[in-house]
Amino acid sequence: VIATGSFCFTGATAQGLGGEAPKWQQLSTQTNVADRSLSDVKAYLDASGAAGLSPASQTTSDAALAWGLVLTATRLLNTAGGAQADETSIATAAKNFAGPMLLGSAKIKCGAIPSQPGLCGAQTRVFEHTGGGTFKAVTDWLSPAGM
Repeated sequence: VIATGSFCFTGATAQGLGGEAPKWQQLSTQTNVADRSLSDVKAYLDASGAAGLSPASQTTSDAALAWGLVLTATRLLNTAGGAQADETSIATAAKNFAGPMLLGSAKIKCGAIPSQPGLCGAQTRVFEHTGGGTFKAVTDWLSPAGM
């Protein structure tokens, strides 16, 4: 069994291992979009495809992360007043945001870890590689103590 972080296992890594690892687990702070059974992955694939993102691009962790960040920022700006939002209203909306983040942490709590006040989403999830580039979530979101 191989365990890796979400951005470490790439096509080049698979080739270096002689092809596809038969079984391994991925620890991730974002949802693995290769688990197409998850409702947020289905919503992401439908919406990003309709917006013109190619199927190859949709499955990259960078595209999924960017999509989640942009939609979260949009949500914060809308909560802060949309076009009338200012620095104060945006800061208030951000401080009050408790999640979930699309394709990311279900719980957001800034300042929960005193030594890392800017770390707002420290949840992680475990996915298992099931072959053929497919994954299945084997845990729900796991939180560190205090979150």
